[in-house]
Amino acid sequence: MSKCLPFGGLTLAFLLGTTLAFCQEKAATETKIAAKIADELVARFAENDFSDTKMTRAMKEAKAGDIAQKLWEDFTKQFGEFVESKAVKTESVLEFKRVHEKCEFERGSVTFMVVVDKNDSIAGLFVVAVDEKTNKKVEKSDDVTTTLKDCFSEELRESNHLKWYTVKKRIADFPADQIDLSSPEASYATQKNLLVSDAKDRIEQLEKMTVGRGKMSERERKSLEETCSADFAKQYRNEFVVFEVFVLHDKLAFVFGLRTYDGLYDGNFFRKEGDEWLNNGNEQSMNAEEIGKQVDKFFGRLLKLEKMKKMVEEFMQGADESTNQRLTGKVTFADGTPVTSGLIVYSSPTFQARATIAKDGTYVIAGIVGSEIPPDDYTVYFKDTDEINAKYLSSETSGLRISIENGTHTVDFMVGKATEKPADESQQ
Repeated sequence: MSKCLPFGGLTLAFLLGTTLAFCQEKAATETKIAAKIADELVARFAENDFSDTKMTRAMKEAKAGDIAQKLWEDFTKQFGEFVESKAVKTESVLEFKRVHEKCEFERGSVTFMVVVDKNDSIAGLFVVAVDEKTNKKVEKSDDVTTTLKDCFSEELRESNHLKWYTVKKRIADFPADQIDLSSPEASYATQKNLLVSDAKDRIEQLEKMTVGRGKMSERERKSLEETCSADFAKQYRNEFVVFEVFVLHDKLAFVFGLRTYDGLYDGNFFRKEGDEWLNNGNEQSMNAEEIGKQVDKFFGRLLKLEKMKKMVEEFMQGADESTNQRLTGKVTFADGTPVTSGLIVYSSPTFQARATIAKDGTYVIAGIVGSEIPPDDYTVYFKDTDEINAKYLSSETSGLRISIENGTHTVDFMVGKATEKPADESQQ
């Protein structure tokens, strides 16, 4: 005798099937949209249009359009005229779609990975493969041969104060459940392991590992709130190589790494405080030479400029902190309420220092060495905040300038809100 499902059971089965079909259709639609965005991006490149209008704010701040233009010019120079392109693979990672767009040129091919966010904006652009007939593929794991030292100036390469050694270990080769800040490479691996861990206190741990041990901006915290999948974490740890370490004066260091799954070069500056190496900034690029230039800029200026040499010597001799140049202050709006998030950046042609803005609007600038910041004329602007008017988020438009001399300074700033017209900048 046959058995029949109750009417309610049939209804539930129908609803479940309909929901599943809807989800599958929605995912397929999102995949098609992401592939179309990647196709259109490459089509614009082919027409020499490298505008960043469809890119995220972070991409615009990183001048991704300019970088893409240089890459495209290099590829057309190597491989000839562009022929065609198509999306060959699309992956979903958290709220992002990663589209592998293969571009055919006359004498070779290049595959870009275009990252599209949930708002259909371009959030990343990487080169993941190059036709090996004309160029080598992205370096993998133990086959990494790039040395950042080749990108340094001759003065920095030959400096007796610069130590350099090769690590060539995967993040997975370091303990995933251990906080180890005893060396630059251990601190680097600890930070990367925390980024993909599911530990509830990972944000707090990352803050403790940062110079100044200050709170992250709201934007930074939000980006880390969602944990990644176990599969991605495994891939990340296995295909992220810690390659080289450069140490200057036994107090500053730069760790150079490579994410082999997407070909991105990655590195972190570190500063030694006591027996711990603390994070002091990150650099990322598809071009190792670009990172090399940044390291040379940070390290080289300490050796090239006499005032910087003097600052390093005072730091090494344990100069009294009261004699250091030090900047503190408060950032407020015209109505007196404080700015509660973001970074304040002091920038000169030879030096840059930044600090996190606290909830009460206060900040303390800590330079790249100790607490010193060299005397100079600085442009001041802000980053990583949605509170402040866009005018103040660029060094070119902020209009905030300050001259710093020896000694301790308190410098307050008043800025306009994001929802208001730019207020007249003021500095007390």
